[in-house]
Amino acid sequence: MAQRIPAGLHTVLEDEIKILGNDELLDCWEQSQFLEVYMEGEPMDAIRSNAYERIIIQELQLRKCQHPHSLASR
Repeated sequence: MAQRIPAGLHTVLEDEIKILGNDELLDCWEQSQFLEVYMEGEPMDAIRSNAYERIIIQELQLRKCQHPHSLASR
């Protein structure tokens, strides 16, 4: 049976990600990479993993544009 990602998931996740520090956000991104490998073959979970990764990367890109030197130490 098909599953749908709740419409509010992205909004809640985006709001939560914005309050994380840079190191915490990078840790979340790394965990999303492990999750993607772990969930390989599970179509719905792969969709969620890709959505999480996309949201995290967008936030990292936004921060990089706003503060070009804030992520330079990584």
